Amino acid sequence: NENVGYVAAGTLGMVKTIDTGTNWYPINDGLPAAGRDARAVILHVAKPESVFCALYGGGVFLGGPKAALNDTIRWAAMNDGLADLRVRALARVRGGTFLVAGTEAGIERWANGGWTLVAPGVIANALVIDAADSSLVYAATEGGVYRSTNQGLSWAPSSTGLPSVAVNDVAKRGDGPPVLYAATRGQGVWESVNGGANWRKFGPD
Repeated sequence: NENVGYVAAGTLGMVKTIDTGTNWYPINDGLPAAGRDARAVILHVAKPESVFCALYGGGVFLGGPKAALNDTIRWAAMNDGLADLRVRALARVRGGTFLVAGTEAGIERWANGGWTLVAPGVIANALVIDAADSSLVYAATEGGVYRSTNQGLSWAPSSTGLPSVAVNDVAKRGDGPPVLYAATRGQGVWESVNGGANWRKFGPD
């Protein structure tokens, strides 16, 4: 439904529109009053009535309609095993077999109903799962770009050529070869044409 949208609205929590953004209303039933700093939202593509959100201080939640044909949302925590509730970023693989979260403890991975800390101390600002090959997962971190080649189970630096600064965001181009873009903190945007193995400056200086 192109009329429906969600925003992780920081300390306002989660908000929703059903009229293409003309009006917005809060959908915070089930979210904690304390720690309601919404940082990420993911729509379940196959079941668009279901939504995931990440709170800095509250953890990860799954939301669904309160009743059939109801536009309001009720949230339920999915924080079993989560080492740190201060969640900065969230990504979910198509099909839902795993999620990855960036927390202040490091990168954590959800599968089979619980979380595991898989990259302690790696502080992720953004996470991307390759839509064409879900074994590949990328993280923009305070220490550069990190990459996983086994669905987020283990991680290694992937920053050759990048300046030694934090990376705020990472994105993968959807078409053709494995082209990635990294938004660095104060050093512009960088490009990798080989899946993060090497990076070069992108665009004008």
